[in-house]
Amino acid sequence: MGWQASPSKGCTVQTRRSPVNVFRLMSADQKRQLFDNIATAMQGVPDAIQLRQIAHFTKADSAYGRGVAERLGLVPKLPAAE
Repeated sequence: MGWQASPSKGCTVQTRRSPVNVFRLMSADQKRQLFDNIATAMQGVPDAIQLRQIAHFTKADSAYGRGVAERLGLVPKLPAAE
């Protein structure tokens, strides 16, 4: 379940989507706490790595990526939406 993949079954689309489904059920305050926790943990990490991780968050949910980017002060550095 979640991010754990069974060697015999592999990682399915459903297991990869489970975390974003939980994110979408969070209240605004829970999302704020999540963004703050991630930003705190990423302090001191080079911008290039932070931007790469934000791209992963954005693929899951654009609000997730933007929320973390805002907390890290990286919104102006994000590529423009197409």
